[in-house]
Amino acid sequence: MSKIGSVLQELGVSKVRLAKYLGVSRQMLYNYLSCESLNDWPSEKATRLMQLLEIRSEEDLNNLVIDGDYIINVD
Repeated sequence: MSKIGSVLQELGVSKVRLAKYLGVSRQMLYNYLSCESLNDWPSEKATRLMQLLEIRSEEDLNNLVIDGDYIINVD
C-alpha cells in the first residue's frame, strides 16, 4: 500500500492527520498501511479513505494522477 503513502505525501496529508480523520490511532493506521490491499482494511475505514481521495476502487488509486486540479478538488 505504498501508493497510499505516496499520494498522502503529494497531497501534504500527514499520517497523524489521516489517523484522526479515520478515527483510529496512529499505530492502527500504520497497521492498515502495511496491508497488501484496501480489501484488507475494515470496510468503513476503506470507504472513508476512498471518499477522502475521491476514488471508487483500489484500481482508481493505482491509476491516480496527482495534479493541481486533483489537489484543489480533494482539499
